[in-house]
Amino acid sequence: MIAGVLLCTLVFAGGTPDEKLSSASGMAVLKKGNAMYQLLYKSAATSRVSVTIRDERGAVVFREDLTSSEGFARPYNFENLETGAYTFTVEDKFGSHTEKIRHGEQQAAGHVMKLAGAEKKFLVTYAAKGSKRVRVNIYDANDDLLHTEAYNAGGDYARVFNLKNVEGAVTFEFSTGGSTERIRK
Repeated sequence: MIAGVLLCTLVFAGGTPDEKLSSASGMAVLKKGNAMYQLLYKSAATSRVSVTIRDERGAVVFREDLTSSEGFARPYNFENLETGAYTFTVEDKFGSHTEKIRHGEQQAAGHVMKLAGAEKKFLVTYAAKGSKRVRVNIYDANDDLLHTEAYNAGGDYARVFNLKNVEGAVTFEFSTGGSTERIRK
């Protein structure tokens, strides 16, 4: 059942990649508290990275340039910023990645981002809020289960899935006790 699903793992809570990506990069933004957000960035190689955060009017509220060795997890404090829409943009040698958030509003815990420069590779993240058991399922276009795994969320979860052998859309499902969240890509 898992024959077409190749996996490489990246756990940002102190782990390291088991397998390197080739010619790909991606990002995700996780809500960590009332005013804290964490930017997760993954790249195939060392790269100069520019991070820009803009408000809903397009004004730059923060900008920094970093050198990244295959990725990073970086916190950003929005405590003194107004409630509203903000855009994170990460630019590297592979291209530009953008994600919008709504500061001051409830955010989904699960996130799926297609990696740029890679055929059907997805960065899947889950922002753990306290200690709980999380199950991640992946379904094909016919809703057949391709992969399942469970973990105890003592920290954030991040994993790259290579689904190049799966035809059509895929659905990622996050289950925690009584709540289920589905994301179709």
